[in-house]
Order: sequence, then structure tokens, then C-alpha cells
Amino acid sequence: MNRKMDLNEWIEQMKAFCVFIGAYVASIVTPIQDALFILGLVVTFNIWIGIKADRRVHKKPFSIKKAWEAIQQMLFFWTLIFLIDTTGKKFDDPILSETGVKWVTYIASYFYLVNIFKNEKQIHPKSKGIAFMYDILTIEIFAKLQDMIGLKFIRKYKPEDKPEDENTNDNPQK
Repeated sequence: MNRKMDLNEWIEQMKAFCVFIGAYVASIVTPIQDALFILGLVVTFNIWIGIKADRRVHKKPFSIKKAWEAIQQMLFFWTLIFLIDTTGKKFDDPILSETGVKWVTYIASYFYLVNIFKNEKQIHPKSKGIAFMYDILTIEIFAKLQDMIGLKFIRKYKPEDKPEDENTNDNPQK
């Protein structure tokens, strides 16, 4: 029996196929959906704050290239999470799989958070709260505490973080 399929039948079959594929993908992604969601939120927030910093501080227009790079990084982390989860399950080690997914999510989120606070510190240079949180996240707080109690050590500053009152004669690199 060879009959021609009309357009409506074909569309209905394609809908059914798409629902099948969507359900299949959802069944794979469901165990890691929280990690994917968290990273999606953090990356979106990072992009938003980055755009804000570029426009307000650096006077640069929106860059689709930078946004695309951020999305590519997110896709990389999503793929890594998927691979860790799948590998752990294939080796019948769901606990290790879950732990690996959490660690990748925590580590990636931490570095995005550092970047978010770096940009916010540039946007609001007089905010002590933002500066303090940035110092804690970058562990720069320990160096500042050592300076406060009189311990001296050689430290390389990023140009934007260099204190104004530092004596340039003490820098052995010049």
C-alpha cells in the first residue's frame, strides 16, 4: 500500500518525532538539570554585569563576540557536566558522578562570581561592600591583613589593583 502523505499528516508525524526527541533529551538531562540551571543563571548574570561594566566604565558598546564567547564557555561547562554524569552512571558510580557534577558547578560558579565582583568593583569603585566581597573571593583579603599588621612580602599587583601609596623603589622588578 503506497499512499501519498499530505502535508498535515507529515506535520503531525514531525510533531510526534520532536516530542519523542524532547522527552529523550529531558530524560538524560533531568538528573543534572539543577547544575545546568545554576550555571545558566550565573553565566547570564556574568554577561549582564559585563555588558554594564563595558558600557559604563570602558565606554564600549555591546559586543556580540564577547557574549558569544561567554555562551560558548557555558556550553563547554554544560557538556563537561553531561560527560561526567554519563561516565559515572555508565561505570555504575552515581555518587561519584553527582559529586563531580557538583564540583564542576561550584568551581565554574566561583570563577564567574569573581568576574562579576571584579566588574561590579569597577562600576562602583567607592563601594566598600563590593570591594570587601571581591577581596574575600580573590583571597586578596589575606594579603591586605598581612599589610595591616606589618608583614611585608613582594606581591605583583594588577594595574587596577595597585595601591597609590606603594613605594615604587621597593619593587625589585624595576
